[in-house]
Amino acid sequence: MFLFGGRIVADMERSASLAEAVERRRKELGLTPNALAEATGLSLQALRNIRRGEIRQYQERLTFPLTQALGWSPDSIDRILAGGDPVVVEVDDDALSQLHAVVEAQG
Repeated sequence: MFLFGGRIVADMERSASLAEAVERRRKELGLTPNALAEATGLSLQALRNIRRGEIRQYQERLTFPLTQALGWSPDSIDRILAGGDPVVVEVDDDALSQLHAVVEAQG
C-alpha cells in the first residue's frame, strides 16, 4: 500500500503500469534516462524508483516535472494509477528541441 494524493493505493500492478508507461513514453521521445532526469530536474534514483514502480508516495513535486517532460497532461499519473491511460498533450517544440539537445550532448 502507498499514499497517493491523500489516498491509499494497494494495487502494485498500477504502480508497475506507471513504470511501464513512463518507460514507453521516454523511448517514444527518444530520451535516455539521463536526459529525462535532466529535463525533469529529478535525480536518476528518483526516476529509477518510478520506472521500477518503487515510489510509494507520489508527490506533485515529482510528478509535475515528469508529466511535463513526457508531454502528458498533469493528471496523467492519476489516470494511470486509476487503471487508465495518460493523456498526451502537444509537446512544445522548444522543449522537445531542448530535450533532444541534452540527448545529443550526452553522445
